[in-house]
Amino acid sequence: MAGWRKALARAGRAQVFVLVFLLAVVAVASLVYVQRVPLADWYFSRIPAYAEAARAMPGVNARTGKVVPLFDTSLPTGRLRAGYIALGCGGDLDSVRWIRRLGVTEAQDHAHLLACAACSRQRAVADWLLEAEPEIDLRLRVVGEGRVPRTALSCTARDNDLALARKLLERGAQPRQMHPRYSAIAAAADGQRWDMLRLLLEKDPAAAPSATFVTLDMLYAQNPDYPEQLLPKLVEAGLPLDARDEAGHNLFHWAALRLDLRLTQALLARSPQSEARWQADSEGLRPWQLVLRGARLRGQAVQGERLDLLRLLLPPDVPLASALQSG
Repeated sequence: MAGWRKALARAGRAQVFVLVFLLAVVAVASLVYVQRVPLADWYFSRIPAYAEAARAMPGVNARTGKVVPLFDTSLPTGRLRAGYIALGCGGDLDSVRWIRRLGVTEAQDHAHLLACAACSRQRAVADWLLEAEPEIDLRLRVVGEGRVPRTALSCTARDNDLALARKLLERGAQPRQMHPRYSAIAAAADGQRWDMLRLLLEKDPAAAPSATFVTLDMLYAQNPDYPEQLLPKLVEAGLPLDARDEAGHNLFHWAALRLDLRLTQALLARSPQSEARWQADSEGLRPWQLVLRGARLRGQAVQGERLDLLRLLLPPDVPLASALQSG
């Protein structure tokens, strides 16, 4: 009997030991959980990109336009949120996943990271975030080179990443979200990304008329001598050549404003009977009148190519001599 009592006593002590051990483990685990944010902040602070972001990640106030801190970086949660974006923009996906699991990030952080990752060409981060976050605001903008506003879609269009563009469009990204000059359509046009432009217009067919003029504006800015060579590409991308801009200008007006004989010839080669060359804009001005105005403003005589352009644009009922006198 004495042996059994000793065995039971030893078993009791072992159970107590196990219980104390388990309680200690739970206590330590609870302490680590409670302190997980400060511990993570301490761990990531050794990474230069995190430390730099934690000092002060700037943003632009949408109302005042002033540069302001995005996060309260005096707190570990603020530093982790700033680091989440900075490390993700740098392609450190493992660290980004870890920070997200801490539960400190917010919806605007995911939106900011997606735009930044797309604009920094961190495709793996962008793909992971789109999969991890079922709801994400695709309207958020980041400031790119030259303080140009960018969205995830406009940067994707710039880089001609058709696969990522399809994902963003499926999630609700809008090709015309920003000012036409900074939109995804403008980014595609600027790089002559014709397949991308077609994809964007398939998503937003109503953008096609304005996209015609955005594209032409970009082409003239790059090289004023070759827009006419790219007319087939514009048509293939879904850009209408009969479009009018906000001032009521059609493509013949645009050619006239730029004294562009070659564009006019290319337009007439595609539609020899086009009456658009005789239509008036919102002020009642026809393309031939804009030729005279443009030559006068430039101090140029209406001769050579300018005279050839005027002849092509004159309506049948307006004699050349009368047009020159009116100019």
